[in-house]
Amino acid sequence: MTKEGYTHIIVPKELHEVLKAEAEARGMSISSYITERLARLETIERVISTDEGINTSEITKKPPKTVEIKKLYGPDAIHPL
Repeated sequence: MTKEGYTHIIVPKELHEVLKAEAEARGMSISSYITERLARLETIERVISTDEGINTSEITKKPPKTVEIKKLYGPDAIHPL
């Protein structure tokens, strides 16, 4: 008999094994693990859909290093010894 307030779902055995292993590794029930994963997915979907992601508009690129070009001719030219 199913516990009051709960229901059974039918999933492939392989999926059940994965869910059980992941839940046990975190010290929680399969139900709690599924609830946590769904909440995380909803959060990710909200961030993506509302564009609450990382604000890259304030990130500035460093200017490239400038290379000093030596003059090869004229009064300031570098002359070999």
